[in-house]
Amino acid sequence: MLDSGGGPDPLSGDGKTWHIKVDGFYAGGTGGMTAEQANALVEPTQPEAVTSAGAAFQRASQKLAYQAASLLGHAQRLAGAWGGATAPKALAQTRQLHDTALSLANTSQGVGSVLHWHGTTIMPYYKQQIKQLAEAKSHESLFDKAKDFLAGGDPRDQAAANQLAKFNTRIAEAYQSLPSTVQKNLPPAS
Repeated sequence: MLDSGGGPDPLSGDGKTWHIKVDGFYAGGTGGMTAEQANALVEPTQPEAVTSAGAAFQRASQKLAYQAASLLGHAQRLAGAWGGATAPKALAQTRQLHDTALSLANTSQGVGSVLHWHGTTIMPYYKQQIKQLAEAKSHESLFDKAKDFLAGGDPRDQAAANQLAKFNTRIAEAYQSLPSTVQKNLPPAS
């Protein structure tokens, strides 16, 4: 069994499926937040780290696809040069390796694409929008602060809370785009 650091084993009972997402996704409400509070939540985020993770998945995808193609070539050479009782079993096992490598390559490419999109487009956009609202609010005059108070609140607070809610929606979209499981079908170790 795999040690997941405590908690349930991520490997299913069939030994061929890894569960990589938890059930459900929580995105808390943003109503009533100030621009400063919203900014404090998004400021520590690191779009570059998410982009880097996406690139790592894409590189892994390329390497896995290359290995899958290599296995296919090996299987073709084996089929043409090897006969006998053990050849069909060896070819079937090579096929299992090929199929698993190809599945992992496709899954890695998908994860890499989602992370790249989120890290290069989504995160920087919302981080900048919310930061601008918080900075604009910090530079307002006492008169403007009083006027906003009398009007029922600073419209930049509401705008920042709305941007944070939209950002939460984009995070949920990225999460939902990730596969919930990864499959493997490897030959038995013997």
